[in-house]
Amino acid sequence: IPPSVIGTGSSALTLQSLEHWMRGTPDTFEALHVHWLWIPHVIAFITGDAFTALVIFRMIVVAFAVYFLLLAARCMFDERRAIIGAAMLVLNVTVLYLFHTFDSQLLTLFAACALLYLFTSSNPQHHKLAAILFGLSLSIGFWPFVLLISVVTVGLNLHHATYGPRSKQTYVLFGLMLFGMASYLLLEIFYFGSAHVWAAMNPKFFEPRGISLIAQGIIIAIFSTNVLLVTIFRRKAGGIAREFQSTFVILGVFFLTNMFSRDEMLHDVVILVPCLIL
Repeated sequence: IPPSVIGTGSSALTLQSLEHWMRGTPDTFEALHVHWLWIPHVIAFITGDAFTALVIFRMIVVAFAVYFLLLAARCMFDERRAIIGAAMLVLNVTVLYLFHTFDSQLLTLFAACALLYLFTSSNPQHHKLAAILFGLSLSIGFWPFVLLISVVTVGLNLHHATYGPRSKQTYVLFGLMLFGMASYLLLEIFYFGSAHVWAAMNPKFFEPRGISLIAQGIIIAIFSTNVLLVTIFRRKAGGIAREFQSTFVILGVFFLTNMFSRDEMLHDVVILVPCLIL
């Protein structure tokens, strides 16, 4: 299958690893991403084809990402604006660029949209689910896990009266985050032993590969334009812009310090996309 169909880098590795898992013992890649790769593995067991399973899985991930952003926008605005926001995500150039791949950035997008919905909800139980999901995001990768902290700050800012520095509810949230992290590591050890634990916790650095450097440069230009538009047309006093300020600072600093240096900056961009839309 040509790279134009599946993408390069981790996208091609995902397909290769899933095919390997279907034939026998899982390898390191499955060990690092066991919390999400088991889903296409189950689909592949039904379809009998790894590529078909990943196509179905990709559609499910993107569909849920759009759906969760729609729900988050409904919590903040009206139905019309929520639909417009969902359409903006579907037609966003970054999402369209990634949608032809199986890259883990799609999972980062799903996690970001799900966290935004759960944390914008007024139901405290949703906040607890968001904390567990954030812990589980460690299975997407070390840097996505770190960068999704920026979305957690949105929830803490929106509900600052509830989640203060000394609030019991705040400690409960952080405890559930640790529970999600621990469940991932324990499941990995259960399935694959302890050999890959350090690899899961230790961030790896890779140089950008081939055409992705050019594509990322284009995304940077378009992303920068969107940031300027948000600055110019920011909401009036009483809006939600303040709740997202810490998000933009955290992701913006990481973005600038990693420009043209690592593929992980695309995780940064796909987290910013739904935040900028809102």
